[in-house]
Amino acid sequence: ISAGPEWEWRTWILYAVGRAGFVAPGDGSASRSYGGLELGAARPLSERATVGLYTRAEWADEDAFVRRTGGGSITGTGSRGVSARIILSLAH
Repeated sequence: ISAGPEWEWRTWILYAVGRAGFVAPGDGSASRSYGGLELGAARPLSERATVGLYTRAEWADEDAFVRRTGGGSITGTGSRGVSARIILSLAH
């Protein structure tokens, strides 16, 4: 389940989304509950271009997030994760 408010500020659209749920992966790994919070913003640059950014924090009751990689494989996992991204979207 996910829900959250959205606001307009000048030319930006700002939002906050909370998430909670239960996942039963089909790969044989343990089922898990999770929760998270995402904060983001988007702004049109032109009729065909938009820039966006967000940061997200998520938690699970089982290790579900990649912590380390090595030699092309996952070498460590954790139960918490944080990410941030800047996106440029172009329409043609």
